[in-house]
Amino acid sequence: MQGKFFRCLNLLVLLSGFSLRAFGQEEVEDRSSFAGLRFGILIPNKSIYNPPQAESPQLGGGVVLAGEGAWLPHRNFGLGGSLQYISAVVEMPDPYSSVPGKVIFPDTNAWRSFTVSAGPYFSIPFTKFSIETKLYAGYTFTRAYNKIIYYEAIKPSEEQRLMFNHNAFSLQSGLTFRLDIKPGLSVAAIYDHLLVFPTHKLERVIDSNPSVTVNEKLSPVYHMPSLSLAFIINIPHYVISD
Repeated sequence: MQGKFFRCLNLLVLLSGFSLRAFGQEEVEDRSSFAGLRFGILIPNKSIYNPPQAESPQLGGGVVLAGEGAWLPHRNFGLGGSLQYISAVVEMPDPYSSVPGKVIFPDTNAWRSFTVSAGPYFSIPFTKFSIETKLYAGYTFTRAYNKIIYYEAIKPSEEQRLMFNHNAFSLQSGLTFRLDIKPGLSVAAIYDHLLVFPTHKLERVIDSNPSVTVNEKLSPVYHMPSLSLAFIINIPHYVISD
């Protein structure tokens, strides 16, 4: 029974090859598809709030680790996906930096995010290198600090609680220059840009008589650009030549 199955399978392969040659087309090996790891640095930048807020955090330096891959059934386009981790430090601009009697706690300045994304992937291959780009959509999980600022010198005194933990929709794009070292291995220089669209909570407690609590929602757009070096394993498959 198994012998008949394999004979039928071989016949289908032969007929498929015959039909391609009959129309003047051939299958050629292509190595545009890949799986790889990249390591890089986060470019320091500032978030953008809508509307602008004095509490807009400054994302400082950090590290980026990611696994990324793409399947390109055509030499120029296909589907890609990425798992990316960012660990960064945060500097919080203080709207009352010149006011004495300020107490801040906690102040760890830690920012960690994990992004899962996928979308179309595009490639322009040359003899030994290729130029590639992507447009992914995904979700970012961020674990940051909840900052409490107490302004005891302001009358009436005010306490601010800023909650920065969030899970939010994100977009990811980038530009890749991939260089083939040998048929199964490449290295790449990558510029990646992650946009995150969270909603934060800002709670203001004003120590008047009686005390007043004001809750606000902040809608920032976090820009997380990075530069990375990637080590890539090229996945061979066959495409139809023109």
